[in-house]
Amino acid sequence: MKPNLFIVGAAKCGTTSLHDYLNQHPEVHMSEHKEIKYFGQDIASMEPKGNQNLTVSEYVSYFSPGKCHKVVGESSPQYLYSLNAAKEIFEFNPKSKIIIMLRNPMDTLISLHKQLLHVGLENEHDLWLALKKEEKDILKEGYPGVVLKAPKKTYYLNRLNYAPQVQRYYDTFGKENVKVVFFDDFISDTIKTYQDICFFLRVDEKFIPDIPVKNPSKIIKYKILHKMYFNRPGLINLVWKLLPVSVSLKIKEKLINFNTRIGKSDLLTRNELKVLKEHFNSEINSLEFVINKDLEHWK
Repeated sequence: MKPNLFIVGAAKCGTTSLHDYLNQHPEVHMSEHKEIKYFGQDIASMEPKGNQNLTVSEYVSYFSPGKCHKVVGESSPQYLYSLNAAKEIFEFNPKSKIIIMLRNPMDTLISLHKQLLHVGLENEHDLWLALKKEEKDILKEGYPGVVLKAPKKTYYLNRLNYAPQVQRYYDTFGKENVKVVFFDDFISDTIKTYQDICFFLRVDEKFIPDIPVKNPSKIIKYKILHKMYFNRPGLINLVWKLLPVSVSLKIKEKLINFNTRIGKSDLLTRNELKVLKEHFNSEINSLEFVINKDLEHWK
């Protein structure tokens, strides 16, 4: 069966949790692997672990256990900011349902920066300096820029320009087939939000999933250790290359887990916050117009 549900983003807005909760539903089968990244040819170069080169049959094979389910789906936050993914998904299955999860862009920015630090795709621990470096990269190198040895998934602020992204899915699938879920609601009343989503998908709304927190915000404990691991200077890098892949992956996992704690941190000064809020407020105004919802509390 072709998948007919796509959680297309945004990043750090609860997509991992929703993927897991929906997979518990007896009428829903979500792919075992989150972020398959099959669609979105325009961002293929920025997604080194993407699967854009899979054949259709190979892609559909990810969902083979879901033949008896009413809803079969996947979640890849990259699909939201891709310019091509909406059209590609529609051509693949025009009867698809789309879920878009959104969060206050200021909170998303901070959480996304932490996540990229955590996985080694960012090496600037100061968020404000990372944004300034991003401006220089755009002017110097064009799009996309580069962080360490891996290409950026896209620039921070471009990812958080929600209005045109949502509009693209509205235009392609029709508003009746696109559900926008707000992270605030998802956190404050998870069960009610889940039931609303079930109603949208036309599956049993009475089913209640187990709801542990998935993919919480992470903070680096020791910056020096973090830089030594991801930069791997001299002898460390030589030894690393000699290790079997299975061993290096286990070491990587243990190091990241050891050097990470769950929580929040204050990364911006008041003046920096003021500048970013002014930037985001204009984009929030545009989003309000697109989705016809008051988002004053985000401002």
